[in-house]
Amino acid sequence: MILGLRKSNPAGVALHLICAIAAAITVFGFGPLSVVLGAAAGLVVFEVRTRAALRRAKIIAEEEFAEALEELAEAVRAKGSLRLGIEEVARTGPRSIAPAFERASYLLAHGFSLDRALAGLFSLQDLPGATALEMALRTHIRAGGNLSAALEILAGSLRQRISVRRELEALTAQARLSSLVLATAPAGFALLSYALGLGGRFLISSPAGNVVLAGGLALELLGYWWVRRVCATKW
Repeated sequence: MILGLRKSNPAGVALHLICAIAAAITVFGFGPLSVVLGAAAGLVVFEVRTRAALRRAKIIAEEEFAEALEELAEAVRAKGSLRLGIEEVARTGPRSIAPAFERASYLLAHGFSLDRALAGLFSLQDLPGATALEMALRTHIRAGGNLSAALEILAGSLRQRISVRRELEALTAQARLSSLVLATAPAGFALLSYALGLGGRFLISSPAGNVVLAGGLALELLGYWWVRRVCATKW
């Protein structure tokens, strides 16, 4: 996983659970169902926030990866050496990508071969273009060739990929926002009605209401997931 993004955060999970359970108890009163609803809401909110943070971090890493490839191409052209190019990117490269080049530079400084030191770069393997980078570097080590030109072509293709993804996200933004509104509006209206005493108590106080509530929430989540899947911009 790039950059160690997917790390467990027990404190964050606990905070979301406590806040959501407290909110559920405040609205619905004390009871096991309130605790269950609050715990479920806390886990859902935490997972949504975690996924959103992972997505933002990966998008930033993809953009900085293209920038790092351009810097590596310029450094190799200027210094005439892949070793020196790796050291240059390790010093001045983008924040999320430089650590991988620092590991490769560290291995080189401690006497490892260039081929072995490249293993430090392939912690970036989750990023688009990482496999092509590995092939280009290993081909250059074994057979030579114009590495700078190959890196610039690869960086250009990554820039184009990023541009297309942004365009797709812009075109599907309205549908994705509509799915969120449609999924949250019924639940929000039901919660507000219950809090104001306008009805809906049977959803909490009776087994049949519990089944209806669980079924309705499940259908809302299913519909939201389906729209998001249809509007996914993976390609």
